[in-house]
Amino acid sequence: GVTAVVHLRPAELWVAKSQGEEFRFCLGPLGEWIETQIKEVCLYEPAQIEEVTFGLIPNVVGEQMQVAALVKLKDRVQKSDLIKAFKGEYNESGAQYPVYLSEKYAYVIKDLQTFAVAPKIKQAEMAESVNRPNAQGTGMEALLKLTDRQRHLVVMFEPTVLAAHVQFILDKPLHQFADRFLDFFNAKQIETVAWSIHVGSEKFHSEIQMRNKTSVTKTVLQKQMKQ
Repeated sequence: GVTAVVHLRPAELWVAKSQGEEFRFCLGPLGEWIETQIKEVCLYEPAQIEEVTFGLIPNVVGEQMQVAALVKLKDRVQKSDLIKAFKGEYNESGAQYPVYLSEKYAYVIKDLQTFAVAPKIKQAEMAESVNRPNAQGTGMEALLKLTDRQRHLVVMFEPTVLAAHVQFILDKPLHQFADRFLDFFNAKQIETVAWSIHVGSEKFHSEIQMRNKTSVTKTVLQKQMKQ
């Protein structure tokens, strides 16, 4: 039941003196927030991670969103090294994929390059979804199929939900940016947004896809966004 997805290719964005590094610096405090999340949730340095997909799971308004992630490392590692990084205990749940529990998170190893992280309370659901993914909201499902995981950064969200939670997700210096950002994506008209960014050698790629709410026609939304 995620209401926001952030997909990154950290190993490419964290190359020293690269255009990816320049792009991160342009993000300012938002770039710092992303780096902090990677290190805390994924347990590896950004340069060691080929790609990571974060899913934000909403709580009641006023509480931090829960964070889940699917992490693919740049190189294969020993299983013992993964377990050591988790600092967790093996949970004999009988699931096909063993679960390791730390104080805050649960981890599942799919292979020696790929593992998943979720809040401890979601451990059983995560293990079961390895082979049978959970259904997401209609808008999220529709736009996920149109995105490209090779892009350096993909952000998907539902404006209505994000507007209610954003001040509890981001640090105070980012609140003004977030408010102006959400003002652009009218929550009364737009159900879901997918924003894909890629730093090319010669061109900067930016693509925004929006799914209209059923109460608004596609042509009306298209006209207003053009304005």
